[in-house]
Amino acid sequence: MNLNGLFSMIWDVEQAISVVVLAAAVLLVIQRGRTTYSAPFALVVAGIASYLIFAGVVTSPEYTDAASNRYYFSYLASILIIWAAASYICSIQNEHELLRFIAFARNAFVVAAASVWFSPLLYQIYVNLPPSADSRSGGFFGNPNEAATAAILALLLTINVPFARRTLQFAVLAVCCVAVFMTFSKTGMVVAIAVIAMTFIKYAKHNWYFLVISAAALILLVLQDIGWIVQALADQTLLELDDSQRRRLQAVVETLSGRIDAETSTGRTVIWSLVGERIWQAFPFGTGLGSGHEVVGGVMQYGKWQGAHNTFLMMLAEAGIIPPLLLALGIGTAFLRGARRGVGSLEFLMILVLLVDMMVTHGALATRYHNLALAMAMGLLSRPVLSRREPDTSWSPAGRKHAMAAR
Repeated sequence: MNLNGLFSMIWDVEQAISVVVLAAAVLLVIQRGRTTYSAPFALVVAGIASYLIFAGVVTSPEYTDAASNRYYFSYLASILIIWAAASYICSIQNEHELLRFIAFARNAFVVAAASVWFSPLLYQIYVNLPPSADSRSGGFFGNPNEAATAAILALLLTINVPFARRTLQFAVLAVCCVAVFMTFSKTGMVVAIAVIAMTFIKYAKHNWYFLVISAAALILLVLQDIGWIVQALADQTLLELDDSQRRRLQAVVETLSGRIDAETSTGRTVIWSLVGERIWQAFPFGTGLGSGHEVVGGVMQYGKWQGAHNTFLMMLAEAGIIPPLLLALGIGTAFLRGARRGVGSLEFLMILVLLVDMMVTHGALATRYHNLALAMAMGLLSRPVLSRREPDTSWSPAGRKHAMAAR
């Protein structure tokens, strides 16, 4: 999920496994790349590729730095990984084999989510500590927001491809949910609540127990101000939350109530306003590669200029109107295809989570967990609907017995 970052934090070694990953991606593209074609996939890849082209044509030295060329490698790798993973999914003929791959991806995301629980231990061995290590948990990720998104994806995959044993299933769901809240990512917590609510609604259609719980929760939200409940929990001495963590929890309640400002967005609205002004100054062109990843003259945090915190704004600022338009069309088309399969389907919810991630993160398309999840969604949307979601039984005695018999 983030092995390069993990190697960097532990041993201070950059790009430790990039060569291996890229070699595997190139091999898959050569072997199975022809199997991948869909309008959403083509538009997304065209958006990323055109972004690299246009952002490199027009540059503004006052807004970019000498090291901006590093983004070429990162986003070219993203194209290869998305293409390779989507091609592999599309080329799988057997539905059971496809479910096994999804279960493998689920397990990888679950490990990433579980790593958040071990953050206190991991932070003792990291050479390069994440800047927010004193108040937030990130596990294998240097950015807790990325850890939160990975945990949400683990939650989605576990819901849709459940474990065979119910006790293990509930345990994994609990690990993923708690991991999101341990990151104190405001966006992550809001999205996790939305995903849980949509899951309850999905199951409520066929189960009166879930229907009663969902109705009771809805009545509670409508009739009762839950802000004081969150405040009371945050003030519990057992949790030992600091002021920053309390403010983040309270901001989640305010965000769910509809308040979006500089405080609840952690300064994102200020950056969006500044980026918007620069976009209009250069419109319809951009200001060059890297100028949206680090908005010079904007908000300084941890000794670094913060980026646009929005993938579409970042592309618009760096490369002009065409790349973000292509990307938006690709994601929008995928979103509509997922909606036709049902708002509770894995494909729809994955696209929704990834879209939210892109709306609040400028570097989402350069992260490998996002690449894999996007490729999975694109690949699944290019296939017929799975007839059923089979639980992973390969680890169980019955599953091992079946596997031995198959051999």
